[in-house]
Amino acid sequence: MRLLNCLLAAILVAPLASAAQQPAKRPMTFADLMAMKRVSDPQISPSGKWVLFSVTDVSLEKNTKTNHLWVVPLDGSAKERQVTSGDGESNGRFSPDGKSIALSMKDQIYTMPWDDAAGTVGAPTQMTNVNGGADGAIWSPDSRRLLFVVDVYPECSDLGDWSKEDACDADKQKAADASPVKAQIWDSLLYRHWDHFTGKRRSHIAVVDADGQNLRDLTPRSAVGDAETPTFSLGGPLGYAWAPDSHEIAYVTNLEVGFAKPGVFPQPRESTFALAHIDCDLYEPMKAALAFFYERMPRGGMLILHDYSSTTWAGATQAINEFCAASGEFVTLWPDKSGTAMIRKSK
Repeated sequence: MRLLNCLLAAILVAPLASAAQQPAKRPMTFADLMAMKRVSDPQISPSGKWVLFSVTDVSLEKNTKTNHLWVVPLDGSAKERQVTSGDGESNGRFSPDGKSIALSMKDQIYTMPWDDAAGTVGAPTQMTNVNGGADGAIWSPDSRRLLFVVDVYPECSDLGDWSKEDACDADKQKAADASPVKAQIWDSLLYRHWDHFTGKRRSHIAVVDADGQNLRDLTPRSAVGDAETPTFSLGGPLGYAWAPDSHEIAYVTNLEVGFAKPGVFPQPRESTFALAHIDCDLYEPMKAALAFFYERMPRGGMLILHDYSSTTWAGATQAINEFCAASGEFVTLWPDKSGTAMIRKSK
């Protein structure tokens, strides 16, 4: 009986001891969220054996986000490991021949040797030294060149020689930094990219040989004027690409630079619109956009209206409600987080 009592006591105590050793549950905090590594941008090697990807570490103390490149076998046979460790590396891209990796670091384009058998990299070699920085490199299909984006002063891009163009950019930037006048005057879009003003520089597409030679601007002012090339994008597909034979490129730009002034929208003459997606946020712009597009739509035309049921943009909601009351149309809500609504023209 004494032995049985001891066994029962041991059985009862063991779970209690185990539970005491487990950390208490608590709500997740912002610090917990920031402590998680952010994994993105996976790239499969030409051999199909490896995945190259980006990992971002956040430091709340330093208020920084630092990105590094990692690799892992595609079959999961080994643990992932970090292959770069500088001040920040991103946009890792395998060359089609599987011998190199292009990457962005220190605001320039670098390449580093890739050992496909071991899954290791060599020391990086700098490909560009552009005054305004370079990013977004993609390899030509024959692995002989890199296409990427630079920020330049458009008036410098027609000099026909990259060394002169880059020196021109440097001189203009030096003068801008020294000038006590920091105000900017804009008469066209886009004047701001998310969290910073564009200034007088524009994005252009450039190319360089895989040995770092023969850098040149492929979209000078004589070709694209004052337009951003490629057009500004937040996380969308790249606005430039190689042809399969490596002899041509395609890119996206908008040569019709201008403002949509109150009551005036850029359009070909006698245009009609079957579909318009309107995201104006404020009362007056939304009111003007509705009036402009609705009268140019055939019966059955669709107006997609962003932020209709959002509590943040009450002006846009008011404009839409007033429009429906005056026109006899009605809105259909979409089940999305942006409060989108739709109006189908019935008359």
